[in-house]
Amino acid sequence: MKKETLIAIVLGVGLGIVVAVFLVIKNRQAQIQKSKPITTTLAASPTAVTSNSNVEVLTLLEPQDGIIVKTNKTIIKGTVAKDSLVIIESPIKNIIVKNAPEKLDVEFPLALGENIIHITVYPKDPKIASKEKVLKVFYLDEQ
Repeated sequence: MKKETLIAIVLGVGLGIVVAVFLVIKNRQAQIQKSKPITTTLAASPTAVTSNSNVEVLTLLEPQDGIIVKTNKTIIKGTVAKDSLVIIESPIKNIIVKNAPEKLDVEFPLALGENIIHITVYPKDPKIASKEKVLKVFYLDEQ
């Protein structure tokens, strides 16, 4: 190869690299100018927040956890949030109470031995979290 050809190739590649870098930098600057700036101030109007923290979703009065009974049924008494869905589950029976009044009074059957009863309350108001309690009731037949 001649000396002039080699110089022309080197200058052409060098000039090509310079032009490419220039175009990349200009393109980035154009994209930055087009993008919206991130605002640090919050432009929201204040809203009133209602506190439902004082609402008691589930309070059980009867039976006590770990109680031993001599009959094959027990009465579950307590208070729940108004118009809530109450689900009472055990291995032998499931009871669902829709639109429950505030006072809960449900007769529930028991199996011989240990009964693990799950009581779950889903309030009508979606802002209030559901609540679950687990009771262990022992039915021992006296013979």
